[in-house]
Amino acid sequence: MNDTFEAIDGIVTINGKRFYQAEDGSLIPENMVKPADKLEDDSVRKMIGFALEVNGIVSRFKQHSFEDFFTTLSLINEKYGVSKGGKAGNVSMQTLDGLQKVSIKKAEIKKFGPQLAAAKQKIDDCIASWVEGSRDEVLVLINRAFDVQKEGKINHSALFQLLRYEISEPRWQDAMQALADAIRIVGTRTYITFQRRDTTDEEFRTITVNLAKA
Repeated sequence: MNDTFEAIDGIVTINGKRFYQAEDGSLIPENMVKPADKLEDDSVRKMIGFALEVNGIVSRFKQHSFEDFFTTLSLINEKYGVSKGGKAGNVSMQTLDGLQKVSIKKAEIKKFGPQLAAAKQKIDDCIASWVEGSRDEVLVLINRAFDVQKEGKINHSALFQLLRYEISEPRWQDAMQALADAIRIVGTRTYITFQRRDTTDEEFRTITVNLAKA
């Protein structure tokens, strides 16, 4: 007689007997699994199931939104023989009442070259020569800018903020030149945003839909 085997979502059934699959691949008989562990396992699987379902909806929504936007844009361009949108590819459409708006935006993807290390050294030289307690706000920003995050990514926004400070010290100027030289444009990323407002006197409010990784 052949054994019957079925594996569904972490539960393995062999000849009618249920087992939980452990992290190392071994099988634990259901009656030997603690109730708390069963509850945790079931809850996580349920939440992950919902998350995957929502992720699929968002992914399809993203695809359809881009298709609808560019199809509409193409029809408008074809009808009037004009190109709507600037060189950067930024373009918006809105309802006649001015209360709802959908926008396509393209942003440059920036990375930093080896000059970044030279910029950090020059900035360190400036810090060493400054009187203790002065330019506190700049020191805080510098620490933020060069504090590598857990994912190993440099704080880009804080680095760009350093370029906005007007400090005349030559070594600082040299450091900012090295920082500027380190910036490299490696591509672009296209975003779609959805906004609405209740009256035309108000600012648009963004409808939050995280499409970045959908």
